Amino acid sequence: MTVFGSDFFAVLPLVAAVLLLVVLCRWVFGGRGVRHVVDRPDYGLLSPVARRNSATEAEQVCDQLAREGIRATVAPAGKGFDARGIPWPPEAHVVLVFPADVERATALLVAHH
Repeated sequence: MTVFGSDFFAVLPLVAAVLLLVVLCRWVFGGRGVRHVVDRPDYGLLSPVARRNSATEAEQVCDQLAREGIRATVAPAGKGFDARGIPWPPEAHVVLVFPADVERATALLVAHH
């Protein structure tokens, strides 16, 4: 009396090969691809209120905020994606303000946009 028939031993190498391919594919392709969740850069005490495609455009926003009495600065945006999943251009910059000014700066930028 045999526990496994001869068919089992004939299929065993095929099953092992498929499992090996699955493991190999997960190792090669796993963890890659487009990621829409990107760690936000650390801006210290400052908070981002706007992102622009160039430093010049971001400086114009800073000037606009300064005319309203809001201190702001510009920093490189780092890597990220917009709401549609399109990557930011590498030259993108963010406008940063102090947390106490975020609400006022955001309202001002929305009103002027």
